[in-house]
Amino acid sequence: MTFGAIARESSRLTCVATSGGQTTMDFDWWMRNVPGYTKPHRDPRSYFGAVSVEERQRTVNEISALTLISEDDPPIFMRYRMPPEAPIPDDARLAGGWKIHHVVFGVWLKERMDELGIEAELNHPGVTSKYGSTAQFFIEKLSVAAAKVKQKAKRQRL
Repeated sequence: MTFGAIARESSRLTCVATSGGQTTMDFDWWMRNVPGYTKPHRDPRSYFGAVSVEERQRTVNEISALTLISEDDPPIFMRYRMPPEAPIPDDARLAGGWKIHHVVFGVWLKERMDELGIEAELNHPGVTSKYGSTAQFFIEKLSVAAAKVKQKAKRQRL
């Protein structure tokens, strides 16, 4: 493949995978939706600086998957370590990580992606995943993408 052919290829992502992904940095959303999350675990100013609540919310919307997702986004594989109904761990240290990487982030993103018709695979204990693992998701998605690139290159040579 020549440089010109490479330059013409899309730089869009083919697929995305996360592990314990936070789909929004809106701490008010966290307090409304994450079990046991009653106050920000860090001062929001450490993330956003000393800005007004309106400016902070504007920034949150600009960086959050829940607000940025659109119909042309790639499929995603999300893996979390707990099912939605799991109880909060008794150990405070474990509970902290459990809350900030809670499966509810993935549940909400999957619902939004389903509305838009984008494939969203949510993997957590108690569900059988179509792909079984992050690696298998990448293998399938990238193999399909590679086959399309090969087909395109073959057509261009003809």
